Amino acid sequence: MSSVVISGDTSGSVTLQAPAVAGTTVLTLPATSGTVITTTSGTASSATTATTATNLAGGSNGTIPYQSASGTTQMLAVGTSGQVLQTNGAGAPSWVTPSAGAMTLISTQTASSSASISFTGLSGYDKYMLIYENVVPSSTSGASFYMQFGTGGGPTYVTSGYYMYYFQRTSNSAGLANNPANAISYPNQSIWYFGSSTGVAANTTVCSGSCMFSGITSSGGKNYSWNTYAYDTNNAPSGNVPAYEIDYGVGYSANSSTVTALKFYPTNGSFTSGTFSLYGISS
Repeated sequence: MSSVVISGDTSGSVTLQAPAVAGTTVLTLPATSGTVITTTSGTASSATTATTATNLAGGSNGTIPYQSASGTTQMLAVGTSGQVLQTNGAGAPSWVTPSAGAMTLISTQTASSSASISFTGLSGYDKYMLIYENVVPSSTSGASFYMQFGTGGGPTYVTSGYYMYYFQRTSNSAGLANNPANAISYPNQSIWYFGSSTGVAANTTVCSGSCMFSGITSSGGKNYSWNTYAYDTNNAPSGNVPAYEIDYGVGYSANSSTVTALKFYPTNGSFTSGTFSLYGISS
């Protein structure tokens, strides 16, 4: 098979022209380096040129190209940190600041032999949600704990004027028939049950659940409600030793000041482990 070697000089181009059929194809070679360009002529349509774009001449760091019309490319200026790109239909896209969700994470704290867990400097929300996971008390009588509202910049924690009513359901060898519905009222206490401590060894009760707080910024009383699931990793259901427990209840504080802090601490001992996540609710 024979071959044809085509070379050009230092400038200009070499043209290959195919036999005349429906049209003429012109192959243009660059002088030294670049892109091969083909041109079709001899047809009813205008000549066209195909090229490969490697970089855009316009724009700057962070700008984004978009089509403002057919065959027209423009650059969208950079937005600010944290903004997201929004489509505007056929119009130009734009940068917008995302709206806050109904629940915003305030912070997450991890207990590690902690005497208490506190969230301070609270503001901007009238409602909060606490989610607690895998909380383990260190004491055999510490399977429940207290909650206190704090006020002011100190903060100063409110130690009286609480009213709490809760229901308890536990399991033993007789299943859930042991305490199908215990309703207990605690005036002037904010006690929050996380599982029975009867016969439970230290560091074996594990609790998870959530609590909703409302009326935090109102001049009236503060309300809260919770639900908790607890189990004992050391004891199987037998006798009067609850291995599983479900607690739910409601509470009220007569405190009329704006709440700026929430504190949680076990009845006795400390929190061996567990996580506490507090969310502000804007809805």
